[in-house]
Amino acid sequence: MTNLDLKMESWLALNDISLHQNLEPVAIKLAPSDQTVVSQGIFVGSQLSEARIADNQVQQALQNFGRYSSAVKEAAKVAPTTGLTTILDIARIVSNFNPALPNDKNNVPAYEKYVSKILQNPLIHLLNSSLKSFKRRTSDWNEVIDQIANLYNGISAVDKGKIVESLKALANSASSSSSEKQTEKLFTQSTINCEENIDIYIYSSSVTMEEHNGKHNVKQVEFEIQETQLRFTKELWSLYSDAVLAKHLALMDDWLNGIDTKADNRLSTLTCLV
Repeated sequence: MTNLDLKMESWLALNDISLHQNLEPVAIKLAPSDQTVVSQGIFVGSQLSEARIADNQVQQALQNFGRYSSAVKEAAKVAPTTGLTTILDIARIVSNFNPALPNDKNNVPAYEKYVSKILQNPLIHLLNSSLKSFKRRTSDWNEVIDQIANLYNGISAVDKGKIVESLKALANSASSSSSEKQTEKLFTQSTINCEENIDIYIYSSSVTMEEHNGKHNVKQVEFEIQETQLRFTKELWSLYSDAVLAKHLALMDDWLNGIDTKADNRLSTLTCLV
């Protein structure tokens, strides 16, 4: 058994999803927190269609032959993006990170734990991590949000427009509680970029906003964005696919559904900008 084998075995043992998947969230009963986590996932890249085809083959095998069939195992071996989404979903579940409950006060530390567990997986490697800061006084939130969106980079020009639009929607949701009281929001964008390499971009953003209503309506924003770029070693996925699938399987759309804060939940706690 190689050192990498031992690391993967250890990661799967430490992140045993069977101990978490039946837990019912209790945070729905909690009063709304001043800090929310609004989350969204997205796929981009020139090889996204190939990734979707491979993922659909896994889904078809799942429907025809069942979860633990040899057909599912064989299809998954040549579907590295599905392998990545499965690993990410394991990390989210065992961290108790629940984007469906954005006002859960436990979601902020749970999100940090989620990212930490991703970084600990031996098939995922850190490429870059950077922090950007932004401070402005303005009378127009929309203008500020446009400037915030432009801080995101690292994605091809073809895909950047789509990502920026989704991030602006998240920023609008996360920053729309305008009042005299200072509020803190956190939202995260997870982008899987399907190219020759499969990279994951995790944008974690915190924003502090304060509005003063007087003779002049002044809005002040302090914004920080942490960009973390990771790479999934897809060449090694087939060696560990059986071991991972024995614990869990999350198709690409399963991961999207799990990582996304649904629109109804965003709007139930946050007022949209007019």
